[in-house]
Amino acid sequence: AFGFPSSAPPPLSAPRAAAACRAGPRCGGTTMPTWRGVMAARASSMASQQLASEGPPPVRATSSTARAPALASADALEAAILCCDLFQVQALLRDGADPNASSPSTGEPLLRLAARAASVELGLLALLLGFSADPSALAAAPPAPMAASAAVAALGEVFSRRAADGDEHRAALASLDPGALAQARKFLKLPGPFALGGVPPRRCMLEPERVVEGETTSTHRFSVHFADTLRPVLDLRPLCGEASSLVVLLHGLFQSGPQLRRLARELAGALPGCRLLLPTAPTRVSWGVGPAWFNYLASDAEKIQELEQAKAEVLELLSWQSQEAGIGPDRVVLAGFSMGGAAAAWTALRLPCRLAGLLLLGTEVTGSVVGETEDGRQASDEFPPIGAGAEGLAVLQLHGAADALVPVAAAAAGAARLRRLGCEATFEEHVGVGHSLSE
Repeated sequence: AFGFPSSAPPPLSAPRAAAACRAGPRCGGTTMPTWRGVMAARASSMASQQLASEGPPPVRATSSTARAPALASADALEAAILCCDLFQVQALLRDGADPNASSPSTGEPLLRLAARAASVELGLLALLLGFSADPSALAAAPPAPMAASAAVAALGEVFSRRAADGDEHRAALASLDPGALAQARKFLKLPGPFALGGVPPRRCMLEPERVVEGETTSTHRFSVHFADTLRPVLDLRPLCGEASSLVVLLHGLFQSGPQLRRLARELAGALPGCRLLLPTAPTRVSWGVGPAWFNYLASDAEKIQELEQAKAEVLELLSWQSQEAGIGPDRVVLAGFSMGGAAAAWTALRLPCRLAGLLLLGTEVTGSVVGETEDGRQASDEFPPIGAGAEGLAVLQLHGAADALVPVAAAAAGAARLRRLGCEATFEEHVGVGHSLSE
C-alpha cells in the first residue's frame, strides 16, 4: 500500500531491530556506521556519558530551562555567520543572542559581517534584521560583492521602512530561504495574501531543469531541487553507487530542508552508502506565515489533516526509493528536529511495517502525536490508529538541557509515551544545548 516491494522483509523482531541499528549497509566493502552509532558518537561530544549500547537508559527528566552562559554568545553567532549556517544563526537568535552584537575579536558589527556574506546567503542578513538588528548599521558597512550589493541595499530599505513596495524590495524577499523569509514576514508584519501550500517534495524532484548542483564531498553529491522555490528539497546522493539506505530528515517550524545542510553533511560523511532527503514543509499560517508541517494552534481535526498530509508526502518519497533503489522499510530512518520530529514520529508510528529507526532532535512527542489525551487515555476515534510498525521501533531522542522552547521534562514525557506504545526509546539530555544542535 505504501509502494514498498512485496518482497520487502517482514517487520523486525525486537532483537533484529536492535541488530539493525548496529549493522549498517555496505559500501565499497566497508560496513557503514548506522544512524544510532553516528548520533551516539555525536552525542558523546555534547554530554558526559555515551548512549548505552543495549536498552534504554533511565530518563533523566528535569524541568530546567536555564540557558548556559555561552549558549547564545556573540562568539557563537559570529562563528555561525562565518559558516553561513542559517539553522544555527536562527537558533542562536531565538535563544537570546544579540543581533546588534559586534565581533568579540574585531569589534565589527555582526550585521556588517552578514552583509558581506550576502553573496553566499542573503538569509543571514534577513535573520539578523528579523530579530531586530538595527538596519542603519548597514549604511557604514563595507561594500558587499557586486552581485549582492543591490539585494543588501534593498533588504536594508525593507527593514528600515517596514514595507516592500518596490520591485527590488519584493525581489530581495523572494530570493530568501523560505525560513528566513518567514522570519522577515513575521517581524515586518507584511500584508498578504501569501501563497499557501506548495508543490510536494516528490513532484519537486521530477523537474530536472529546476536543480542546482552544489558541493561534492568525499562521499556525497549535494543538489537542491527548487521546482517550488518555497519548498526546496536538499538531496545528498552517495558517490559510491546506488544507495542502500535512506534517511528522510524533517526541519522545524519556519525552517527549510537546506537549512539543515550542516547536520546532513555530518551524517552523510559517516553514512557513505545512504541517500539523505531533506524536504521543506508547506507554507502555512502558524505563529506567522512560513514552512510548517502543521499548525500548532489549530484544532485537533486540522492538525490531523495536516499531519496526514505530511505523512503522505514522506511515504511518497519512501515508495519512490523503494521502487527505484530497492530500499525496504528496514533500511529507512525518519528523523526530525522540533516540529519535524513530531511529523516524523506521527508517520513512523502509523506504518504497518517497522522502519529501521526514528531519530528525534529537540522534539516533544505530545499526546496528540500518539493519539492520547493529557491524562494518558486513548483520544477520540478521529485520530488515525497506531500501526504495527510502532512495536519494537528503535527511537533515539536527543534533547538540550537548556531548551527554553521545549522543556526537558516535556520531551522526556514524550519518550515515555513512545515506550507505552512498544517503542524501544532511548532518551538523552545534553548539557549546554538549547533548542538547537550542538557544534
